[in-house]
Amino acid sequence: PYTTLFRSMEAVLKRRFGPLRQEHLALLSEFEAAAKGRPLPIEQILEAMLLPPLRLASKATAKRQAVTRLIGRIVTEPNPRIQKVLSGQRSEVRAAFLRALQRSLPRAPVPDLLWRVEFVWGALALALCNPRKIEIETHGACDLTKTNEVLAEMIHFFSPGFRALARNGG
Repeated sequence: PYTTLFRSMEAVLKRRFGPLRQEHLALLSEFEAAAKGRPLPIEQILEAMLLPPLRLASKATAKRQAVTRLIGRIVTEPNPRIQKVLSGQRSEVRAAFLRALQRSLPRAPVPDLLWRVEFVWGALALALCNPRKIEIETHGACDLTKTNEVLAEMIHFFSPGFRALARNGG
């Protein structure tokens, strides 16, 4: 029964994460094609990471809101078996973003890149898990339905952390 539960969960995750994974990879590929072999700017890599789930979160339908909350909660779920299932769903996207970051910051130590990537995913998971909380905590100043604003703020916040790797010999 327990294994059946995890198989069912894996099927739900595949169905829910599949379109998001496709959008992540398509956006990254679009940016890479436009760059014509040059490394992508950090800001474009962050945009490809953040924009698909933020777009999904900005949709007003109850179904989409439920999906984003599900994504946020599952990403933050501590159960190792659930994390293993989730990791399998995200591995292709994570590898693609890590490769793009390594091309842009070739001397950056992989652990340093991984820390920063985890911070980005963590902030995104928090926002997706309970967008109303952010609005309440900020007294309405921060609204996750304003995708372009949220994207710009997150890129502005995270890009210096990645850029610091280049300045510090990474």
